[in-house]
Amino acid sequence: MEQRARRIARGGTAVFATSLTLKGTSVLASILIARHLGPYQLGEWSLVTSVTGLAWMFIELGTGTAAVRLVSAARASDPERAQRLSRTYVVLELLLSLPVLLAFAGSATWLSTDLYGDPVLLPLFWLSIAGLFLSTLVACYAALMQAFERIRLLARMNLVFGASHSVLLVVFVLLWGLVGGFTASLVANAAQCLTYAALFKDVRPFRLDGWRLRRDDVTEILFYAVPTFMSGVMLVAFNWIGATIVAGQIGVETLGHFSVAQRLAFVVLYIPSAIVVPFFPMATGLYQTSPSDFTRTLNHTLRYILLISFPATLIVAAFSRILVGVLYTDAYAEAAALLPILAGASLLASFLSPAILVFYVTGAMRRQIALTSAAFAAATVGVVLLVPAIGVEGFAWSYLLYYAVTIALAPVLHGALFPDPRYRRMTAVALGLSGIVLTAGLLLARLEPFIASVIAIGTVAATAVGIYAKAFTERDRAFLRRLLEDLVGRRDDPR
Repeated sequence: MEQRARRIARGGTAVFATSLTLKGTSVLASILIARHLGPYQLGEWSLVTSVTGLAWMFIELGTGTAAVRLVSAARASDPERAQRLSRTYVVLELLLSLPVLLAFAGSATWLSTDLYGDPVLLPLFWLSIAGLFLSTLVACYAALMQAFERIRLLARMNLVFGASHSVLLVVFVLLWGLVGGFTASLVANAAQCLTYAALFKDVRPFRLDGWRLRRDDVTEILFYAVPTFMSGVMLVAFNWIGATIVAGQIGVETLGHFSVAQRLAFVVLYIPSAIVVPFFPMATGLYQTSPSDFTRTLNHTLRYILLISFPATLIVAAFSRILVGVLYTDAYAEAAALLPILAGASLLASFLSPAILVFYVTGAMRRQIALTSAAFAAATVGVVLLVPAIGVEGFAWSYLLYYAVTIALAPVLHGALFPDPRYRRMTAVALGLSGIVLTAGLLLARLEPFIASVIAIGTVAATAVGIYAKAFTERDRAFLRRLLEDLVGRRDDPR
């Protein structure tokens, strides 16, 4: 158990360090871009990316998650099957991308001129279409590297290309504005795709025999892919619906403010991704061989995520006005009012990422669709009703509603398949901590900036000390010390 935990933690540390560096460069790039473009053009950027994200979901179709699950499970017991599934996954992705890209290209003019009434968006849509094809190849290689547990190599490559992309993005935006930004993404994706193909030798997905798809392999991939797609596409569709309503009823500039708040609040999501990336490939096999070990590992994972995410989101909510004012200037002052709400949503989202693994390992894919459908319906009704009534804050509250409904209903839908009481208690704790983050942020926003800052510093410091002194056990502290010793004394492993 401890050896497995250390293995997850080592991989997670590599991913987290990479993610933290990447997010730092990404946030810095977004700050420079936001300062240069202004709220209106940033809102245009958000509109294009919301449409592109929806198109991407129909290309990806959840096959990446399914491929990681199936390939990682077959890699040790049947290497030939793992290779075949890898090639099937890549070819299936390429075949799925063609009709989506053609449909996107055909509707680009209608989207820019008729739906949004902004012809400036048309070249941005065309650049996004070209970038989506390259993103498909990049995602395929990244999923296969995760399935073959090349986590450290993946982390290093992501670090190099993420930092390079941020620099390229800033330079191109400063030179050519919005068009430059989307061109930078296109160039970065092309370079990343070529490098993945050159360095990743575990599988060659483009062998000629890989183009002959076996029906049973495709069926198995789609069995796990479609529920993942349904979960993802509902969230992305909700984001697109909300962005379209805000842009149409309030203004594109207001959407720029929301984009800033959303980016700052959801920085925390890099914490669970650092743990889930190394844990996910081994989760299914672990559940099949020892459900009790899987349950213990999952509960420890969720516990650590909450212990780390709670103070991080509390900082974002408590210092919302300072963060927005210092980083983005007063031109984005409206974003500060949205940060506490989105920080509460971010905490729930960080908990949801590993919790959703239960549906995969138990095979309860239809229940996952039911869960996501309920959250999507509630959030969509919320955004339709709240945005006209209270403005862009209605979009933020609807985001919080989406994740709150998902977290609250997850233990109910797991039912007898995963009746562990500790997991159920932890979902209640996650909802409670999200409420604390939300309440603290909203109350501090009503005070004078100086007084609010003093109270926020005291609250965050007390929370951090309390978590380390009370919530972390001596076993936790000993484990972290051993992990740090391993990481400092251990030579780099290319895997």
